[in-house]
Amino acid sequence: MEGIKILTNNNSIQIHLHKTFYEPGAIKNAAFGFANSCYIFIRPYDMDENLVRFEPKEGVEVDLEFIAKEFCNAVLDHQIRLDLEKMNHKIRNLIVKQAFYPIEKLVVGD
Repeated sequence: MEGIKILTNNNSIQIHLHKTFYEPGAIKNAAFGFANSCYIFIRPYDMDENLVRFEPKEGVEVDLEFIAKEFCNAVLDHQIRLDLEKMNHKIRNLIVKQAFYPIEKLVVGD
């Protein structure tokens, strides 16, 4: 998968995410969804990549390969949300402003 490398160790799995494609906010938001079953470690790996490492919690049976694949989908989902927010924030702000604008000053139509 472009922008993602997955490496499996004994009892952990590492995912390298290219910074060009995935922002730290998307990585953190996606990782949060896996915090019940795994310990999650996030750190910069080098100038181009961030590293996310998953270790299963004691007493919790998890398939780390499945976790890694699900995480990849989750981080993509969160990154798309961030990208859409950047593209549409002006429109959203106008809609919210209009929604809370005093009714006597409401502009309807052209």
